[in-house]
Amino acid sequence: MTEEQAVELLAHIKAVAEILGVSEKWSIEKYASDFLKDAMREAKRMVGGKKRVLRIRQYIGERCLTQRRAAELCGLTQQAFSRIVRGVEPPYPKRGKNIADALGWEGDWHELFEEVEV
Repeated sequence: MTEEQAVELLAHIKAVAEILGVSEKWSIEKYASDFLKDAMREAKRMVGGKKRVLRIRQYIGERCLTQRRAAELCGLTQQAFSRIVRGVEPPYPKRGKNIADALGWEGDWHELFEEVEV
């Protein structure tokens, strides 16, 4: 998604929220599919010219792991792991620590789930 497309998507979502007379966040959560929610999250990260992702996504790539393999190492389903990596679901303390340990992360587990620019 280009920055121009991201700005356009955000404008459309704001317009729909205005028509419905609800907040932008509420309209997305109530009416949007998971695909649209992901697109919205991606659009917000793209505005400003730089894409932002959770550090875990970079770390997995640096270790040459697929999400499926990383999920297996962590004892999670690929779907649950994907939701965490995309920032859709929080890692929660116990799960976050377990993921960091399973992947060999040496820093504070919170850092693995911070947003970074790519």
